[in-house]
Amino acid sequence: LNDIQGFPDPALYPDIAEADCRLVVMHSAQRDGIATRTGHLRPEDALDEIVRFFEARVSALRRSGVAADRLILDPGMGFL
Repeated sequence: LNDIQGFPDPALYPDIAEADCRLVVMHSAQRDGIATRTGHLRPEDALDEIVRFFEARVSALRRSGVAADRLILDPGMGFL
């Protein structure tokens, strides 16, 4: 299951945890709307932002019972 917004809705996490598919968690510099290359992220801040995003999102998913081996992290570099 691939979510280009990186599974932003914690209300869905219990259902996601019960599924057995792998999850592609994509970072997107643009949080809402149609993905473009005009997000808020400055190139010099990209790596730190992506790391912070994945630390928070993986932690939230894991706390909800999603196994780490089901997570595939996509930095979404095409949309920076």
